[in-house]
Formats: sequence, C-alpha cells, structure tokens
Amino acid sequence: MESGLAGLSLDDGEEEVLELPPELETLKEEFEFCLVGTFHTASIIHFFSMRNTLADIWHPLGGVSITELGNKRYCFKFYNEVDMHRVLSGCPWFFNNHLLLLHKLQHGEDPLQVSLDLAMFWVQIYDLPTGLMSEIMAKQFGNFIGKFIEYDSKLILSGKKQFMRIKVFLNVHHPLKRKKKVALDKTQSVYVRFQYERLPIFCFICGKIGHGEPFCPLRLSLPPNEVIFGWDLSLRAPSRRGPPTPIRWLRDEVTGLSLVESTTNAQMHGGTLLHGNELVPDHVGLGNPLHGFINTTHAKGPLVEGNMELGSDAEDNPLTVQDGNKRQRVAGEASSDSGNTDSATPIDTHDLSASPVVQGSRQQ
Repeated sequence: MESGLAGLSLDDGEEEVLELPPELETLKEEFEFCLVGTFHTASIIHFFSMRNTLADIWHPLGGVSITELGNKRYCFKFYNEVDMHRVLSGCPWFFNNHLLLLHKLQHGEDPLQVSLDLAMFWVQIYDLPTGLMSEIMAKQFGNFIGKFIEYDSKLILSGKKQFMRIKVFLNVHHPLKRKKKVALDKTQSVYVRFQYERLPIFCFICGKIGHGEPFCPLRLSLPPNEVIFGWDLSLRAPSRRGPPTPIRWLRDEVTGLSLVESTTNAQMHGGTLLHGNELVPDHVGLGNPLHGFINTTHAKGPLVEGNMELGSDAEDNPLTVQDGNKRQRVAGEASSDSGNTDSATPIDTHDLSASPVVQGSRQQ
C-alpha cells in the first residue's frame, strides 16, 4: 500500500495547457455582430410577425438572422458592423408598442444570462438657464436620470437654446425622473424638468416603463382611494410631426364634409394649433395634458412602496453648478421660482419604430 501511494502524483497532468480548437475561433467570429434582446412586456410576442417587421424596418445591407433563444430572448445576428451600429444608434425600437431592450453580445457571455434592463433615450431638459447649458452639467443630469451617453451640442450651436438635449441609458425597472433642483448659488435655485423623446407606455402610478396604471402592481397593496397619479403625459416630448394630410376626395360620414374641411375646423376649434407644418400642442407644461381625465391634484402626496415616494428626495436635492468657465449673467436669467413653462418645438427624431407609441390605450 505504501509503495502504491509513493508513486501517486496529485497534480499529474493538471498543469498541462489545453489549446482551443480552431472551431472555437470560428464560433467567436459568429458572435462578433450579435445582439441579444427582449421586449419589456409581459405580453406574448408573435415571433414571426416581429421578425418580419423588424427586418423590414431595419433594411440591413448585409441581412440579419433573428432566432429565438428561449425565456423571451432573441438573437439578432448581423453580418457587418455598419448594420449593427445603425440599429444600436437608432434605439429605442418598438414592436406593437413594446420596448425592445438590446445588448451587444461579447465573447464568452451567455445570452440567456446577460442583463437586459437598460434602454437608450434622448431626454430634453427645460427651464435651465442658458448659461448653464454645458457638457459638464449635461453629464450631471444624465447620471441623475440614468447613465450619461451623449450631449447634443449641435442644438446649442444652432441657436436653439430653449432646452438641453442628452442621450442616456434608462433602467426600465426604475421610476422615470421628472425634475431636478439646481442650486445657482447659496440663495437661488431652480427646478428643471425632463421630457423623454419617443417614450413608450408608462405607469402614472409608479412611473415605470412597460405597463399602464391598470396593471400596476402597487394596486394590490393600496386601497383604491389611496391611489395617486404622480406621473403624467407631460414627461413625453411632443412629436414634431404633424398629422397626415387628409385625402380631399374622402368625406366624413356624419357631417358630409370633406376630410380636408373637417380637419381645418378641428384645428380652428380644437385644443391643437398648426404652426406652419409643425404640430404644436397647447398643453405643454407641468400640468396634466388630459385636462381632468386623470386626477393629479394629490400628486405631491406620498405613495409608499418600500422606500419609494412620489416626492422623490433625489429630485429635490440640488445639483451644484459645475463649469470650468465662469457663468454669464445667470442671476439675471433665472430666479428662485422657475415659472417658465414655455415649451419649444423639439428636434425631429427618426421614429422608425415598428408601430407608433400611443399612451392613450393604456394597455399592458
């Protein structure tokens, strides 16, 4: 027995290095231009309709292969970097109003285990004094809203100084940020407000993307008379696109007027005005654009879900002005009361979503 144990080596062969076979290098190249994605919804996605719709919208030069991975995840395999980059830079994407969350798959990552909770959005920041529109402040706002990606300096250089525009990653499991307090000095402060471009359906109760208030989980823990709507449609940046041009040969079934005349009368007497070729809503501001459809009179009251409150402390904690250059006449540009609710016409973004984003349906 002792002689047998004497010849036993515990590390026999364990230190020898295994070389990867050439097949694995080929597999690595196959994942080079792959995106893994999921739709932020509890609804069932019809795979074949989704695959055909997205491929038709994206028009990839080299084509795309879309396969099911299971667990409501999909693999989008492109065949060149140009197509993949164009899809990523064009986010957010939607199918049937459901937000598509995408992640660039890295070598060695498990597509079924990677985190899919970030979505890319452009955010407009209003009521900020012109002297504070800088990249340093943009990064502070971006990291408060989510994760800062990009600052649209072209907007300021073009002379449009009504708002600041930044691109951020939003965590879809966190409530949307509505405003932020900014300290101009020791005695003066202003509130800036946020509007999100191409914002999909979100909840007026918890402020999270992906469901409407009829499907909010908070309803299970709150009596009906304690449900508070702390978010509203003022978070959605209005689209620059106007309504489709009506066909002059079509007539309204009730009035008998042509659709051109009906549209003109609606524009003259309705709540929306046409300015040139742009649609300008008359309800842009901090108020509720539904004009009484949803009660937001108690929006400042607390709504308890663990430590979450509608009057978020983070929104009221002021940001400190940081800028390498001296600010120009900030004190004369804004007072402690940010009463300016004028909204400018936003930048037109290429909305190539699979379907229009409509909040009015309030469906999950």
